[in-house]
Amino acid sequence: MIKRKSVLGRILRLLPYIVLIVMLLVSLVPLISMLGSSFRSRETFITTRSIFPQVWSTYFYRRVLSDPRILNYFRNSFVIAVVVSFVTATLAVLGGYSMARFKGRVPGIKFFIVFILMVQMFPTIQMIIPLYLTFSNLGVLNKPYTLMLAYPAFTLPMNLMMMQSFIEGIPYEMEEAGRIDGCSRLQVIWLLVLPVAVPGLASTLILAFNHCWNEFLMAMLLTKTDAYRTIPTGLHNYMQEHVSDWGLILAASTLMIIPVLLFLNVLQKNIVSGLTLGSVKG
Repeated sequence: MIKRKSVLGRILRLLPYIVLIVMLLVSLVPLISMLGSSFRSRETFITTRSIFPQVWSTYFYRRVLSDPRILNYFRNSFVIAVVVSFVTATLAVLGGYSMARFKGRVPGIKFFIVFILMVQMFPTIQMIIPLYLTFSNLGVLNKPYTLMLAYPAFTLPMNLMMMQSFIEGIPYEMEEAGRIDGCSRLQVIWLLVLPVAVPGLASTLILAFNHCWNEFLMAMLLTKTDAYRTIPTGLHNYMQEHVSDWGLILAASTLMIIPVLLFLNVLQKNIVSGLTLGSVKG
């Protein structure tokens, strides 16, 4: 009887890990299928039904990399994502610090925090029409900086809240010591708060980068020419009304996830700690 209870206890302890492993394997099937299908040869792409190709080929990758439009889309996406990420991180640090330190002393801060939470509740599709009309009236549609102006409105609110929660966990006594030593408010943020808030800053950067890199709807509506399109909208060129070149789409999609994986690999430790610390404070 004791042995049965011991075995049952071990199974119950292992059950959550088994469920997580199964969920991980299920979620990886589309990714593995995309990767395997992108390496099929042109002749066997339609006839092969297995996940892994019978004949390995880099034909679709060569076509994608030889397409100057795709290289331009990658460049546009990278520049936009990097600029918006650093703008978002800068504003999130300054805004999050103000919200954390002046919440009880400046009137209107609490209302501003509630307003940010309300903004997060609205889906992008509800705000895209007002944004499109505003950009049209201002004459900034289909410009190199169009998406750089639009994306921070969607990447900033969540990162503001995360940085506010993270900075609230930093002891205020450390800042008081810096002020006594003669540091200005900006010097306190730069020299004392920012080094401690590196995990939250890393999380802000990768979340903003990931949003800009994968966003499709705004990029499709706010940019009209290939010169300013990003990689998600550029892939749409391979999809036509009756025929879609799925080999090129899969190859380009595989290349598309490489920059995000590199960012995650470099910043993964900081991302986990930043998201954890930023979620336990309110």
